[in-house]
Amino acid sequence: MPDGVRRPRKRFLVLGVVIAAVVAALLFTPLLTRQSPKGGPPHVGSVAPRFRVPRLDGSGRVGWPPAGASRRTPEILVFFASWCGPCRAELPAIAAAERGIRGTRQRVSVLGVDVADPKGRGIAFVKSSGVTFPVGVDASFAVTSGLYYFTGIPDAVAITGNGRILDIVHGPLSVKTFSRWIHELSSGS
Repeated sequence: MPDGVRRPRKRFLVLGVVIAAVVAALLFTPLLTRQSPKGGPPHVGSVAPRFRVPRLDGSGRVGWPPAGASRRTPEILVFFASWCGPCRAELPAIAAAERGIRGTRQRVSVLGVDVADPKGRGIAFVKSSGVTFPVGVDASFAVTSGLYYFTGIPDAVAITGNGRILDIVHGPLSVKTFSRWIHELSSGS
């Protein structure tokens, strides 16, 4: 066969491969980079994803925004698990700092999100850490990795009264940062 007959086939084949590659890249890149069509993972300044999870003790549900709140209260979300070494070091200090703001004019809620702990172990960990704030359980990682895109714990998120993310900490949350968040969230920053 003459070359003139084959070239158009090769061109169509090459063009088809290029188009298929572009379509595949457009379809699969968001999955590989974990970005959603709505703009990717939450970040400072974005609206905090809404969620509800069962309470760790099984007595209802908790989440963001708090149920029944007439106006949104600023909130700090603390993601942890009993099997996480940094969480075991972080949580007692955060629990003590949270108890220290009770009865003050600081109007900030704290919500714990226990990640995939067996119920008994999670409850024991929360009690031994001195946690008195509400704790939900994210057994399937639907909130932790599904909504917030966290790939490891501990993580923490500060959310303003208008539902925007003030700050995110990946890794242990220091008492100093927790206290700064309380001040900034209470003052309406």
